[in-house]
Amino acid sequence: MNLPAAIVLLSFASGSAISSPPRPAMRADRRLAASARFRLRGGAAEMSFATSVAPVLGATMANVMFASGFPEVLAKRREGKLGDYNPLPTPIVFGNCLGWLSYALLSKDPYVTAANVPGLLLGFWYVLTCLPLASKPVAKQMEVTFLVLAAIHAATAVACAFFVPTRAGMASLYGIVSNLILLAYYGAPLSSIGKVLKDRSAASIYFPTVAANGLNGAFWSVYALAIKDWYLLVPNAIGAVLAAIQTMLCAAFGKFSGGEAK
Repeated sequence: MNLPAAIVLLSFASGSAISSPPRPAMRADRRLAASARFRLRGGAAEMSFATSVAPVLGATMANVMFASGFPEVLAKRREGKLGDYNPLPTPIVFGNCLGWLSYALLSKDPYVTAANVPGLLLGFWYVLTCLPLASKPVAKQMEVTFLVLAAIHAATAVACAFFVPTRAGMASLYGIVSNLILLAYYGAPLSSIGKVLKDRSAASIYFPTVAANGLNGAFWSVYALAIKDWYLLVPNAIGAVLAAIQTMLCAAFGKFSGGEAK
């Protein structure tokens, strides 16, 4: 879930009526139904691509993306300074993974759980490492973002404990919160697209990151469609579409040919 630079202050207001996501039993039935449509045969074993292979690939891609910043952050820690490294997305990584992990545990989804536990731990480590090395203005931005996200999660937990009577309702509430955080995370690609169109240059787009985001969004979208999980589908489909747009911009402005179209 490469990490574009974005700082977004989020606000969340929960309504009294919350639609219920698919219950664990319903999810299992839908996985079996999907298996009849998408099958890969390997010896005597049969598995559904949409409900088994795609989420494994998605979880793997998500963890690779979360871990991609580890070597650079570790190097900055040894140097004792951040240099040109941008730490502002790190609180969002932590808040995003915390939301999706809560949703996954309430929904009993092992794939989404596996995709977010490492990211939660890495995100927290990134924040702890970068905060003392950052300049005062950057450190203040990190603190504000982290506190806002912590307040959102605290409010969601209180709502679940005292106002939402069912497990399905709690999962729905966390699904909404996680969507808001993840959609905010996608604000950076939108600003990048605007810059490319304005400058008529794709130099600011780092394509390996775009490709990883696109594949990640595509794998999770396939899985979400198969089990009819709209909370999981919406942000990942948007992420895949944004990656596709950025790829087309790279092609249109000559990034793949080694030159920039003017």
